[in-house]
Amino acid sequence: MRRLLAPSVALVLLVSFGCGTSTTTTKIDSPIADVPVALKQVTAAKLEEALAEHKGRILVVDCWFLGCSPCVAKFPEFVAMRNELSKQGIAFASVDVMVSENEITEKVLGFLKKQNAAFPNYLLNDKEDLADLWQERNRIVGTPATLVYDRNGELLKNFEDAKLDKVKKYVLEVAKK
Repeated sequence: MRRLLAPSVALVLLVSFGCGTSTTTTKIDSPIADVPVALKQVTAAKLEEALAEHKGRILVVDCWFLGCSPCVAKFPEFVAMRNELSKQGIAFASVDVMVSENEITEKVLGFLKKQNAAFPNYLLNDKEDLADLWQERNRIVGTPATLVYDRNGELLKNFEDAKLDKVKKYVLEVAKK
């Protein structure tokens, strides 16, 4: 995986949502139910499919990894934001972007359970060249990062290392549209 920052900082990699034909979606305002805290290992292609399942809703994705101290410190705030904003029909997910953390999945899952991360949680499990391609497509330099997608699955904004109150304000503005 390409490292543009310190070696301990993973590059955040997410796939842009589909290209081509646009679809009409309706706004969904119902709250999002909690799911059991779980961790799913996915390839880049499967991650794209999983995130695309949220089309019709605004989607907020936390990109992090357990070896990133700022990511770990920020994660409880992300869970709190999710608990508040999911009542407005906004979807949330997290992606552990450090492929090497596939070797410590139980430790990653333990962290997620401790945080009560009752939303979809993914662990990127793919080849490094595909991970690099994700980075290039999304112009993401490092973690932590919070990505906001519109109801059509298009990336609206990447908040790298931003305070979550700024992210929350932006998400609420987008939700009004």
